[in-house]
Amino acid sequence: MHTPVIRQACRYPDETFYSLDPFRVPTRAAWRIGGRLADAMIGKYKDDQGTLPENIAFYWMASDIMSADGEMLAEMFALLGVEPVWLSNG
Repeated sequence: MHTPVIRQACRYPDETFYSLDPFRVPTRAAWRIGGRLADAMIGKYKDDQGTLPENIAFYWMASDIMSADGEMLAEMFALLGVEPVWLSNG
């Protein structure tokens, strides 16, 4: 029988299980990866087209946050030029 892995940080006192804590995404690791993804996307477009893109669109589903700790969210933040405020609790 398969036992699901539960992140302790996502377990609340009422024993209801959540797949993520929205106050902890993107993670710091996802933030680094998202920044690299954004840089790579802009770099490839500039190499291929010789200019910066006028528009960028994402097809974003919530499953990205659950499976990749918010890497795509971090990529979007990086492209917008904003960054998370890291608190001591994560």
